[in-house]
Amino acid sequence: MTARKIACLVLFVAVSISVTACDSSTPVTPTATLASESSDGTNTSAPETTPPTRTSDDLYHEATAESPAKNVKIPTFPNAAKKNNEQGASAFTAHYFALINYTGESTESGPIKNLSSSRCQECFESIIDPADHSKSIGEWQVGGKYHATIIDAYKSSEQRALVTVEFTSDAFKTYMQPNMVAGEYSEVKATIATFQLKFTNRWQVEKILMEEQ
Repeated sequence: MTARKIACLVLFVAVSISVTACDSSTPVTPTATLASESSDGTNTSAPETTPPTRTSDDLYHEATAESPAKNVKIPTFPNAAKKNNEQGASAFTAHYFALINYTGESTESGPIKNLSSSRCQECFESIIDPADHSKSIGEWQVGGKYHATIIDAYKSSEQRALVTVEFTSDAFKTYMQPNMVAGEYSEVKATIATFQLKFTNRWQVEKILMEEQ
């Protein structure tokens, strides 16, 4: 199931989130050549180190009508999201959206599953399970980027927080074969969602509540 199907399912059950991600490979920095002096007083140089050759197979490629995305980079977990406070909860939720984004584009659910409580029904039914299904059948999406803004964060107890988010998403198409549209979906207009989080040694999503449309 694609990200838009995720969104459709989400809206039906009052939980809607779909994703995309963009990144590029980190550039390789050439190793500097160090000059030294030999025993006879002449200058010598250490042999130059040639940077590893990067091929097109190593680089990020966004999804197109011809092929799914390749080498999608997993979003880096921000240090701010490690804090057990309202700022940490906000940073975590923003990162969770980045992972939803990554999951939809790559169909790899492992990273987001690690930050989702096993009790989060919405997380599995609307994000994780559909991504696993899409991966199993070779389905991919083109477009569908979500744009999220953190509205408010509130510590409801020592280990719990509520984070309210407004998000929209772009329209997108899905494919199972090159240049053959399997599905076409409209944008998701501004929607309010509340993430219920729990902190143990890190934050996890316990539940996602949606504003009724």
